Amino acid sequence: DVVSHHAAQVNVRVSIADPSADGRTNILATLDLISACKKSGVRRILFASSGGTVYGEQQVYPCDETHSTHPTSPYGCAKLAVELYLEAFERDGGPSFAALRFANVYGPRQSAVGEAGVVAVFCRRLAGGEAPRIHGDGGQSRDYVHAADVAEALAIALAAAASGVWNVSTGVETSVNALFDRLAASLAPGLRAPHDPPRAGDPRRSALSFARIERELGWRPRTSLAEGLAATAAWFRAGEGKNP
Repeated sequence: DVVSHHAAQVNVRVSIADPSADGRTNILATLDLISACKKSGVRRILFASSGGTVYGEQQVYPCDETHSTHPTSPYGCAKLAVELYLEAFERDGGPSFAALRFANVYGPRQSAVGEAGVVAVFCRRLAGGEAPRIHGDGGQSRDYVHAADVAEALAIALAAAASGVWNVSTGVETSVNALFDRLAASLAPGLRAPHDPPRAGDPRRSALSFARIERELGWRPRTSLAEGLAATAAWFRAGEGKNP
């Protein structure tokens, strides 16, 4: 009846190092999936897109879905391509779709291994008494949305009839330095983070407006950053986020 498509090659760095491999997984494999959905009569597809990579360097903060799209990595290009394929398939009798452009998702139970979210990486290392490394000067900002709010957005999009693209976000920018300070105060007071060179493909700032999804689907974020970080830090402090 419905396919919720969250599978992906998720490492932006891998997409830059080997864009062909990223394209095979994130574009070609997804095309096979969409084609199978159409042939099988699937009613609707939910697609986990990426607001932080699809828009690239924003001109407006927070930006809405009408903002121009200029991905700075093959990963972002793949996410945007799939959105367009979903629209084309629907025009040709395929499933309806909801492409949700997530901001930076975080929360308890997030993996801190590999290309994980910065909140999980910081929490695991701080909980172990280890200083995480910050790429660049730490002034780069992101929009952090809690996993519980994302789950609610997915449930609402699942039940909706309309097709489209929606940001799932808070509209609030938080710098990496500020994020580290909040988490360090909770998990390892007094610990300082060393800085590494900036990483290629990372936009300087990212903040997404949720006005459209609130207006059209009735969703808005409920979890404040302070509340969400506290719950996430507590989960890691309890030792739940250790490497397997």
